[in-house]
Amino acid sequence: MSCFSVFPPSETILTTYGKVEGKRMIQTGSRQVDGIPYAKPPVGELRFKKPMPLDSWEEVLSTREHRARSIQKNFYMWDNIKKGKPSEDCLYLNVFMPCWTPPTSGFPVMVFIHGGAFVMDGASNYGDIEICRNIVSREVVFVSIQYRVGYLGFWTTGDEACPGNNGLWDQLEALKWIKGNIERFGGDPTLDRLRKIPADEFAVNAIRGDEAGEADLGELTITPVLDGIFLPEGLDELRKKAKPKPLLTGVTRLEALMFANDSIPADADTLQSFVRSLIPSDVGDQDKIYESLYRRYLPPGRLANKATFLRGVIEVLSDRFINTPTLLTAKEMLERRETPVYLYVFDFLNRKSLGLARFWMSIVEASHGSELAYFFGTGITWKFTFNTDDIEMAHLIVQAFTNFAKCSDPNGVRPHDSLPVRWNVLSTIRPTTHFVFGRRPKMSDDFFQGRPMTLLEMMEEPANPGFS
Repeated sequence: MSCFSVFPPSETILTTYGKVEGKRMIQTGSRQVDGIPYAKPPVGELRFKKPMPLDSWEEVLSTREHRARSIQKNFYMWDNIKKGKPSEDCLYLNVFMPCWTPPTSGFPVMVFIHGGAFVMDGASNYGDIEICRNIVSREVVFVSIQYRVGYLGFWTTGDEACPGNNGLWDQLEALKWIKGNIERFGGDPTLDRLRKIPADEFAVNAIRGDEAGEADLGELTITPVLDGIFLPEGLDELRKKAKPKPLLTGVTRLEALMFANDSIPADADTLQSFVRSLIPSDVGDQDKIYESLYRRYLPPGRLANKATFLRGVIEVLSDRFINTPTLLTAKEMLERRETPVYLYVFDFLNRKSLGLARFWMSIVEASHGSELAYFFGTGITWKFTFNTDDIEMAHLIVQAFTNFAKCSDPNGVRPHDSLPVRWNVLSTIRPTTHFVFGRRPKMSDDFFQGRPMTLLEMMEEPANPGFS
């Protein structure tokens, strides 16, 4: 968190509830940032209730700093130092905006809903001056929001007393505030070009009101629920009814690495069991399918040792819970043929970004959330100094994502916004083509050796999976 006292105040902005005054980032080209309440504090009688609209205020409200994250269990022992102490009073958002005159339609708006599997994290973890320097400088308004997580956000009694999903209702209330106020901050008030970046795609999709995405919830018991109100149907059904929109989505090289590194047995029996678990029970010729899959997780010629078994297990988990659902979402959007779909694999890592953990990890590669450090221009898990390669990667990923925010195309429309390699859209002929964010950016059709597509084929055609 920056030392806010070094920044002069921003201009006073009149919101629908009252005036706010943030700070001006003169060191980064005079961008502005404001942290603002969007609902009443959910405390006392409002605890476990839907967010309530604010009361208006008369005086100018000073909004010069991030506010507390939701009550949660710390993931790291130093979280209270790095992220600040949590509080029930957490329903605030932060607006980062250019200070120059916006175009007639307003600047495109990017809304970031932090991840954390609905149980942890907060907006302050993603910086402020770095957001201004890396994102806002590319002529977009950027908004990050806080919401209730854990039991305060998702505990339910299963009836009308506390139907649950309060964290999702918080996010909806934040989007309502953004829609009603963002024009005053230079943003496009229609939100027609609202874009998300990889975080909780489930949350962003669900609160658009006409669709819902998927979330890897693992074994957590405090999660969104089908309450019949916010989520009236299953996510698959809601997605079918959704209005298609341009989609940019992707994964990292080893998504499950950060969850499973050295925490599970790494031997032949474990890998064999994990591979067999991928095969639906109603698919015929199980042995043939198993042999085909197993060769992809432990290719012939690869040494059969602890490291290779561990990699195989992590690849199984990555494919099952993240890679295949991501490809399924892209495939479903592609089949509707109404909006463009862009897919990526993030395959870049500075070992220093992992902090001390890099010294005891058996495998060190890009894992879940690794791209966030480069989008935000700051270490998320562990602070580290960017080297030349890091700086180049940050420029590349921010350029692609902000291009998409502006025109639904990561390639941009202006020559100086272009990428070093053209990012091709998915097509029925090339349904797995993707952009690789690596030391040498490239396009590739090899989406994890075809494993996720194979798993999808089993789901869709259990009687004839089409293996060879």
